[in-house]
Order: sequence, then structure tokens, then C-alpha cells
Amino acid sequence: MTDPAEAAAIYNQVMQSRSTQAGPGARQAPPLDCRDTRFQSCKTYQATVTQYVQYNPPSGPLTPIGSWLTNIILHVRSPVQTPTKESVITMYANVVSTNPELTVPGIFEFELIALRGSGNTSQGWTPFRFPMAVGSTAFNQWEHYTQGNATSNTDVTTMRFDYQGNTPVPDLDEPRRTRTTNQKIRCDAATAVNYGTGCVNPSFIPTVTYTAARFPTITGTILDGQAAYESGIPGSGNPLVRGPSANNAANREAACPSSSLQRLNLLGDKPTDMDSPSCDEYPFASTEQGGYGSTVRWVPLAENTDQGTFMAEFYRTNRVMPGDGFYVNAQS
Repeated sequence: MTDPAEAAAIYNQVMQSRSTQAGPGARQAPPLDCRDTRFQSCKTYQATVTQYVQYNPPSGPLTPIGSWLTNIILHVRSPVQTPTKESVITMYANVVSTNPELTVPGIFEFELIALRGSGNTSQGWTPFRFPMAVGSTAFNQWEHYTQGNATSNTDVTTMRFDYQGNTPVPDLDEPRRTRTTNQKIRCDAATAVNYGTGCVNPSFIPTVTYTAARFPTITGTILDGQAAYESGIPGSGNPLVRGPSANNAANREAACPSSSLQRLNLLGDKPTDMDSPSCDEYPFASTEQGGYGSTVRWVPLAENTDQGTFMAEFYRTNRVMPGDGFYVNAQS
């Protein structure tokens, strides 16, 4: 399940049940902002545990007696900028019985494991155990640390569940169940973002917003370029992709050539009512889509310079690495 409304509904159910059971003076779990952002990932999962009774063990037939439905919320967020702490991981769960008159209470156990890097180096935490009983709820929280500082490029961690249920019914020697959640946290100390060590949710594609109030001319360039190329439009599934910084100058020269004659052919005469006209392009020169064939317009030099600062700050604060996608929201 990835629907934020569904996740919130399950969270409210879990918290309401915890509050009822624990009483007004008990420690409560912190509020949950269950949505995907650049700095957090939140998803809900369900696990069904079917119980069987075995008459005349060990060879008698298995007869199902009921099942438990376990709702799990896994919330992974990046903390403040720090060279060692990667993320704070919070797990909430509650359990209901689909056949309360038949199911047998027991223990449901999860182990949350972090799979690090291409070699899937694993790190686990103390198992998360709670009763399989009608209305049972639980929550736990871990802090995930890097092994030393993050690498100079990227260090991607994926979360995985290992889980099993134990009841008075024989366990039949079945293996532990596993599920790879594919929720990720990426940490880096890369010079490409020049902002120390930090972590993001790499599955979330950020959006940079241009307003006509700040960029009255460049906003028009972006809208014209998006109409022509259909790239970078929010919700389109076709984001711009940041390219290597070493390619920026070549892309800019291809889109806005330094030759006066070539610029004249592309842009026409410089506007006489514009302060220090300069060439602006979309897609941006800093993207893989930038370069020859981009939409180009005359824009005031001051506005163009401000855009350079604006994009550098967007890349930095959202840790947009070369190869990362992003959208551009141009508000006319």
C-alpha cells in the first residue's frame, strides 16, 4: 500500500488503540507525517498469518483455524545534517483477527534489516515483537548509522523485513518469511552538492518552482521550452536529469553560442528595452537534456545570474546529484 490516506488511516487506528490500552499517562508515539518527500519515505504493509491445527502430530493433516491481519507502517526519515547518523526508522503495527472466535493468541516477530550498497551488507536491529491478539499494537524506533562517514559518492540502503509468527500450534519448521520493502535512504559526502554529508529518499523526485515575480522573463522561457520538449513538467514522468558539471559549458555553448552571428540567427536582435540582454536556455545547460536545440530567449543578465544561484541552491539543499531527476514548476 502506498496511498498516503490509507497509511494515515492505519496510523490513526494504531495510535487510537495504543492510547486506549496504555491510559492517559503512558508514553505515546510521536505524530507521524506519513508521506514521501525528498527526506523521508513512509509506506504501509500488511502481513497475513494463517494458523493451522495439526491433529495427531507429526503426520496428521493440517486444518486452518483462522488468520491474523497485521498492519505495519514503516517510516524512514533523514535527520539533521550529520556525518554519521543516516536515518531514524520508526515502525508501527497493529493486528486484527479475521476469525476471532477461532484464532489462538501468540507472538508475531519482525526483524528489520538494512541492506547496504551493491554487496547487500546487512545490519539488523533487536527484533520487534508484539502479541497476536485482537487490538494489539506496538511501535519501535531505531537510529541507523553509517559505517564511518558516507562514501564520497553515494551509499544506498534498502530496508527489508524478516518476520515469523509463533503460537502454541507446532511451527512445522517453516522458514522465516522475508519481504524487501524497497524503501531507500541514500547518504553521500559528494562534492557535487557541496553540503557536507547528508541523506535523501532517492525514490522521490524533487521539484524546483519558478515564479514570474522573481523570474519574469525566464519563466516564459521555461514554459515555451516545456511546451516544445515536454520534459521537466511536474507529473509527466519525464523529469530533467542533472548532468555532470563538466558538461555545463559545452551545453551552454551549444545552446547559446558565443558567436555574435550565431546568436543573432538564434535569438534575433537584442531587445533595446532590456538591461544587458543575455541568452537563456531550456532545458538547462546543467541537465543531460540541455545543449543544441534548446529553447532560447533574451533575458536580463541580472535575472540570468540570479537563476544560476537559485539552481545551485536547489541542487545543494535537495542533494540532487548528477544522474538525479527533478521537475520544474513554472508559474506564470
